[in-house]
Amino acid sequence: MRLGIDTGGTFTDAVLYDSEKGLLRTAKSLTTHYDLAVGIRNVVGLIDSDPDTPLSDLVQVTSISTTLATNAIVEGRGGTVCLLLIGYRPEALDRADLRKAIRTDPVEFIEGGHTATGDEYQTLDLESAKAAILRHASSVTAFTVAALFSVRNTEHEVAVRNLVLELTDKPVTCTFELTASLNAPRRAMTAVLNARLIAPISQLIKTVRSELAAKKIKSPLMVVKGDGSMMGAELAMVRPVETILSGPAASIIGAVHLAKSPVAVVSDIGGTTTDIAVLRNGNPRIARDGAMIGGFRTFVEAVDVYTVGLGGDSIVSPSSPLRVGPNRALPLSCLGQQYPDILKILQEQLTKKWQEYQGCFLLRRKESEDLNGLTRSDLRLWEQLEHGPISCDELFKEPAMLRAFRRMRTLDLIHMAAFTPTDALHLLGKMDRWSVASANFGAEIWQRHLSGRTGDSFTNTTEFAKAVVELMVQRSSSSLIEAIAVSEVFKVPNSGLNEYLLNRAVGSERSKLLDVQLHIAGVLAVVGAPARSIYPQVAKRLNTKVNIAEYHEIGNAVGAAIGTVMQRVSSLITSPAEGIYRAHTPSGIQDYDNLDDAADAATKELEDLANQRAAVSKAANVDTSAQRSDVIVQGLGGYSIFIESRITVTVQGDVDVRVQPV
Repeated sequence: MRLGIDTGGTFTDAVLYDSEKGLLRTAKSLTTHYDLAVGIRNVVGLIDSDPDTPLSDLVQVTSISTTLATNAIVEGRGGTVCLLLIGYRPEALDRADLRKAIRTDPVEFIEGGHTATGDEYQTLDLESAKAAILRHASSVTAFTVAALFSVRNTEHEVAVRNLVLELTDKPVTCTFELTASLNAPRRAMTAVLNARLIAPISQLIKTVRSELAAKKIKSPLMVVKGDGSMMGAELAMVRPVETILSGPAASIIGAVHLAKSPVAVVSDIGGTTTDIAVLRNGNPRIARDGAMIGGFRTFVEAVDVYTVGLGGDSIVSPSSPLRVGPNRALPLSCLGQQYPDILKILQEQLTKKWQEYQGCFLLRRKESEDLNGLTRSDLRLWEQLEHGPISCDELFKEPAMLRAFRRMRTLDLIHMAAFTPTDALHLLGKMDRWSVASANFGAEIWQRHLSGRTGDSFTNTTEFAKAVVELMVQRSSSSLIEAIAVSEVFKVPNSGLNEYLLNRAVGSERSKLLDVQLHIAGVLAVVGAPARSIYPQVAKRLNTKVNIAEYHEIGNAVGAAIGTVMQRVSSLITSPAEGIYRAHTPSGIQDYDNLDDAADAATKELEDLANQRAAVSKAANVDTSAQRSDVIVQGLGGYSIFIESRITVTVQGDVDVRVQPV
């Protein structure tokens, strides 16, 4: 029996899943951004509801999917890293966004590195490496080691890594450990992101383990990777960058499982974003060229998703025309449930002349935080919010407070509450989780403001709420079309004609002369809290079938619960001279007289490494497969010319429930 947990932008979900009986228990709790463990503790407490059969007697495996790695990269958070570049020139920092990734953290250039054939380019300067490590050990949380052509010869990266481990107690990431691909700056950038994530992911895992221990749950702890498979918590603390897009990957797996029938497209509409994946033969496509996160093209294999800033918590802008997203806010209905006093403030605002930011509130997003570096205005705003939310129209009468809010929002310290699609759904009776009264007051404030403007005519709050939902339907429909077009490598030109045709196809307005229809040739599976309120209309406009399963609201946690363990490693064989075949493996380089011997030796080493990683990830009943891809061209005169051979080994299996966490 498995306990699956997903920490999303709005909710933390949990399920108790049995492979034979299916879902036994489900629970949902608000995500606590200031400390994700609080939300996890709350949701585990809710699901541990039967005193006769506590979770400690049931759970054999616990697995989590998390947005922590993705959000940390997007928001520029994480630990401090010292980057040790071996054989690199300074201009390499301006390639592959490496300078952007390292930010203001220290960088040291050390002589060394290899050539494309794996031969030593320069002698490694170990004394300089030692001095650099000692210089920064006390001021960073992790080290990254990147050597020129390390994927062709790992010797110099391994030597400096061992030096870091000998001289410090800090974790260290080598580039060859994460990928076998060329492009040295991009390898270094991926490794920097990995090192930066070690501290926050490790802290999350330690905290989750503490919460499980409090419930006397002794099961192995797994983490969902970006490709949808699972890895053991120990490995996740070493290779945390592999957990980027963990949440969307779990959503796709959960949606396909819950649909119980062939699916062509999966859409996960959450609080902040909508993540869309186009499937091939029932499986999500994997971005083999690397996941794109926060503007960084990494070397991490992850699900290929199309993400738009559209969700239940997207801000509804009181503009003409009406807009939804991409920024996120706390729904007024949720704020009113937690702070009933805001109802009186909203009611009073209805009696006043319209002012910008009416119907909006500020509150602290985190309970405590290091406030070093904040301005005097920032600190004053923080102090004013000590006892709860304050109306924005009152706060922003002083321009300094508006500027302080904008700064502190980028630091993730302050949260805005405003009218959102979630509020519109509460108002229309399609959701009943929180305060309908506060949603109604917010809608009335903005409906009155908009009704007097050109092009808008809302006679009551119901019409306004319907307009918001209609906009969600239109944007969800167009986003699906865009995602499918992108997946088929078809870039839709941004022209007036295309916009006109798309609006006529998915919008509520119809032409009397031109009938425009679109059709998705396959079943659309949808998960997420707003799914049932939005996607039936989306499916109708796109002339497709939609599958919204019974447990669509916790599809992410289902995906976290049912995953399998998978590890994939690869290496290259080249020919530096005629009759010599060189295997470039993680242990170093080795030359052979023929290709088959080189391939056999490389395959054996990769199988051992993949199985070791699978064992750390608590895999059982594993299946090991090896794939060899030779690149041979025909030369003049019929001669065959060997270019290279790539060996890839994949190990996949179930979670060994007998293994206890270290």
